[in-house]
Amino acid sequence: MTNPSEPAGPPTLPPPSVPTGPRLHSRDSLIGADGLPTWTRLEIFHGLPSKTLENLRDAMTSVVFTPGERIITQDDTGDDMFVLEQGSVKVSVRGTNKTTVFERVLTAPALFGEMALVTSEPRSASVTAETRARCLRLGKEAFSELMRRNPQASVFLTKIVGERL
Repeated sequence: MTNPSEPAGPPTLPPPSVPTGPRLHSRDSLIGADGLPTWTRLEIFHGLPSKTLENLRDAMTSVVFTPGERIITQDDTGDDMFVLEQGSVKVSVRGTNKTTVFERVLTAPALFGEMALVTSEPRSASVTAETRARCLRLGKEAFSELMRRNPQASVFLTKIVGERL
């Protein structure tokens, strides 16, 4: 029998809800409800076989940027492509007189810096984290190795060049 002057014990909490949004995969990719990494929904990756996407994911490394942190600097030489998995980044282009001529905020999932895998040209824009930005980074060396091991990944490269031209 319980004493009415004593508390009845801890309150009963409802069971935790099942998450419906993206979740973190053991290989550092956010996974959607369909079981695929959220970045695979980007048009540039459509049509790639699942094995190619898996190899691409394995070639990338996870990196997190804090708000205000510079990821890419215009006019610098770069050799990394980034897949934005969470958060947002600001893309800015300066004119010759150092004024901003273009600015756009990208929200996840998004791709940026991809031309560095194709050319050795200086970066055409600066990219800064607007919020905490979780990215997957693919360097030129890892991409070259991916192409050597999985030639079907060249479809991705062809799409990149085609979009930019």
